Amino acid sequence: MSNRINLMQFLSTLVRRAAVVAILIVTSATTTRLAAQAGGGGTGANPVGMAKKAMTVAEIEALVRGKQAAVLILDKVEQNCLVAALTPDDEKTLGVAGAKEDLIAKIKGSCVEKAKTTELASLLDDSKVTPKVRELEQSCTAGAAAACDSAAAKYEEGIYAPQDKHRAAELYLMACSSGIEGACDKSIDLYDASKDSADIVNAARLMAVQCERNIAKFCLRLGKGFDAGRGVPADPVRAGKMYAQACTFGAIAGCAKAADAIEKSELTAADIERWILMREKACADGHVESCSKLGDALTNDKRFPKDMPRGGDALVRACDLNELKSCSTIANLVVKKEYTKKDAPWAVGVLGKTCEGGSAADCVLAGTLLVDGGAVPVDSAASAKRFGAGCEAKNVVGCERGGDLDYALKNFAAAASHLPGACDAGRAVSCRQLGALFLRTDGKPDSARALASLKAACDKQDGIGCSVLGDLKRNGRRADRNLADARAHYTVACATGVVSSCVDLGELLAEGRGGARDVVAASTQFDKACIARSTRGCVQLAHVKFVQRTGKDGAPFLTQFDESCKNGEMAGCDYAADMLMGGDGVPRDEKRGVILLTTACDKAYADSCNSLGDALVRGAGVTKSRPKAATLFEKSCLGGSPAGCWNLGKLVLKGDDGITKDGSKAIELFKNSCEDELFSACVTIAEMYDRGEQVTKDKDEASKWFDRACTTGWNDRRCRVKK
Repeated sequence: MSNRINLMQFLSTLVRRAAVVAILIVTSATTTRLAAQAGGGGTGANPVGMAKKAMTVAEIEALVRGKQAAVLILDKVEQNCLVAALTPDDEKTLGVAGAKEDLIAKIKGSCVEKAKTTELASLLDDSKVTPKVRELEQSCTAGAAAACDSAAAKYEEGIYAPQDKHRAAELYLMACSSGIEGACDKSIDLYDASKDSADIVNAARLMAVQCERNIAKFCLRLGKGFDAGRGVPADPVRAGKMYAQACTFGAIAGCAKAADAIEKSELTAADIERWILMREKACADGHVESCSKLGDALTNDKRFPKDMPRGGDALVRACDLNELKSCSTIANLVVKKEYTKKDAPWAVGVLGKTCEGGSAADCVLAGTLLVDGGAVPVDSAASAKRFGAGCEAKNVVGCERGGDLDYALKNFAAAASHLPGACDAGRAVSCRQLGALFLRTDGKPDSARALASLKAACDKQDGIGCSVLGDLKRNGRRADRNLADARAHYTVACATGVVSSCVDLGELLAEGRGGARDVVAASTQFDKACIARSTRGCVQLAHVKFVQRTGKDGAPFLTQFDESCKNGEMAGCDYAADMLMGGDGVPRDEKRGVILLTTACDKAYADSCNSLGDALVRGAGVTKSRPKAATLFEKSCLGGSPAGCWNLGKLVLKGDDGITKDGSKAIELFKNSCEDELFSACVTIAEMYDRGEQVTKDKDEASKWFDRACTTGWNDRRCRVKK
């Protein structure tokens, strides 16, 4: 009885396999046609399930010698199996016939007839297949599609039957042939996931059938198969056609893939139209890459017809889908007014988004729009934030503009963080701003870093930086006084158009400070400044001409000095006062001279404070008062006048009329004045050492200071003797 049952089960199995074979014969015809269209031949191939017996080595050898395509030989072997496993002699026979090593290796790995027998035997093993599953299989072979589907599920999951995904795929395929749609998908999935190349070919064939039934996802999968050469010969052109079919049947991913395939070919006008259509379909369904590519193509790709509204819309769509590159592109187009469907405030918002996403250039653009105003309301704080973000992303313009704006907003910590990046990158203005930041008196000024930053600016030909550096070197504020350096810095500043530095340079030349006295060169600098409408330059030029005049009449010069004084140029007040106090070319008028000196001194003009102090010492046009004079000399000294320091030193050295006598302080003041190249102060110190007044008598020290006086313009016979 047991033998009778086993025989019936075996026959039932054969019937079921025959049903599967019939289905695969149909699908084989479809895939063979696809392979032929792809250029792979196929006229001599055996469809799956068509063989009546397993193949011998002799049969395979005949196919090789007959120049049959390797893919078709392998297909035939995999569908029919081998009579027996290949031996080394068999491999040698096929090699001699002309088979390549890779084909022999694949044939060697194909199924063997005995393996199938073993598989069938395992299906008939009462201990592994339950009566319920056998009943389902019997119903399946009798035409019950639902039973095929249920039995397949049992084999797939290993429930009530040994797990056998190949058997499950066959049963799902039988269910599929009877109209159970989901079973088709499952059968294809199981075949496609198999490691057996024959199963993968079966999957491709089934996909082809489903694609011809207008099921988009299988057209898409078959396209991927042609791309990868999986189950069908690799064929990019055919893959593109499959993707296009998938797109036509509604698979948006197919539209994108079809467009990708078109991109790989030489674009014709027809290709471009198809590409645009595919990308638009994919974009409309939310495929962000298609939106981005479509937007770029229609706005900035010479291969495509420019269509800003259409391309811009695609970029907006991509941006809405958080594709930051497209956000950046469309925002820039809006700012340039090339895309007009969005406005500047929208663009600023988008640029903020791309800035936060890491686009330094967009940070800077957003910052620029926010600080410049016009298209959007000015928001300095938001602008500084965007510039700062750009700077942190190593954008030099972000560092430069952010640092400047931070400084203007008095956010000095942020400025100190941003300006160095721009300065190090060669932005001279940022170096200068950084120097100004370090010079600030609030907090803790850093003179060394200030000077280094200003020098960096000056070295980069920043005129204002050179001018500020020249002032520091000239006045000795936050830097060691060095008039030669001051001359050099003023020279660069003047050459780059800083008119005030031309005047400063002229003054040093005229006075012989920081180098040789050169009145002609000084006049040239003053004239340059005067032509540039610098009142101070015109006044200094007039003073040089006044000093060099040949006649005695100084009235025209007094008029010019008076006029400049009324216009706020304190040097004019000072020069007019000197003429009136000394009666030089005009009638002496000390009282009027004192009024002019007071006006200029009140405006912190150091030379006038010194002259007014001298008037108080002498009682010229004002009541004598040495204490008041001392106060004015100190103000003059602090304002940078070496004569003021010298005169204060003389009062302190003498110490009468309520002024405290202080020899040490006096010597310090004299030395400062001498260092500032006032030869009178150098002579005073030399004489003190020569006489031993307030210091230990020292002829060598005296000689040193006399020599210093000679080098700073003292025209004494001792200087001439040394020469």
